[in-house]
Amino acid sequence: HARAWCHTRNGFVDFVLARILSVDGTRPSEVDPALDKAWVREVTLRLTPHPTLKGGKRRVVELDFGMTDGFVELKMRLCLAFYLERQFGLDRNPADVEPERQQVILANREELLAARKEAGIDCEPRDG
Repeated sequence: HARAWCHTRNGFVDFVLARILSVDGTRPSEVDPALDKAWVREVTLRLTPHPTLKGGKRRVVELDFGMTDGFVELKMRLCLAFYLERQFGLDRNPADVEPERQQVILANREELLAARKEAGIDCEPRDG
């Protein structure tokens, strides 16, 4: 992926480099990268074991993810959080997924959603 200004969409988006079939021309960008709110804004995702995991199963997940006091915090750029959510299934409702399939959950989902709303951005990747 490459994050860049898209002239046709009039905004910053993530491009899958392998899907770019041709480049019609190049020119220096007149867009300030600092305006990319999704890139500039950093968030911390707080992961914890699935709430129904107990005892040894919970402890194994804590050790696997290097958790302290049942949590691990991952600081990242707001636009990258979507990819981590998708990779670990953090975008699913934990009540709808078996704990053995989704061993960790996002403990601060509301905080992440508020950051996205505050930044006025849609962090979902688009095919480009």
